[in-house]
Amino acid sequence: MPELDEDHMMAKDLNAFDLISFSSGFDISGLLTHSEYLNCVERFVSKEKPEKILERVKAMVDKVERVVVRKDEKACEGVKLEGLDGNFVIAVRIYRLMNELVVIEVKRKEKKVGGGQFWRTQLRPLLLELALLHGNASK
Repeated sequence: MPELDEDHMMAKDLNAFDLISFSSGFDISGLLTHSEYLNCVERFVSKEKPEKILERVKAMVDKVERVVVRKDEKACEGVKLEGLDGNFVIAVRIYRLMNELVVIEVKRKEKKVGGGQFWRTQLRPLLLELALLHGNASK
């Protein structure tokens, strides 16, 4: 697994325009997608440090066969997870909301048939554990 450059481990600070762009009303990707794939976006808020979130994601992926972790070149801080069988691509990006809070944005592109198993059974439960909405984020 490639190591992330520690100099690039700074989460982008969100501004008002970024928050507005998170609105589902601005998402036109449904007009541009191939019918064999589903495109989905979910966001979580956490108190965890971005480094710890990515560390936990990479540690979980290390235990899973047929999933590759790559640096997400489009994000200041994030990773891209790819299924070796071509069933899915998941981008996990982290943005700083406030000094103590981050937004974890997950963009998924997965095959309609057989592509969501990794997300439902492994990655989403991990992110929910790290998220504030379940009250499990550490201080």
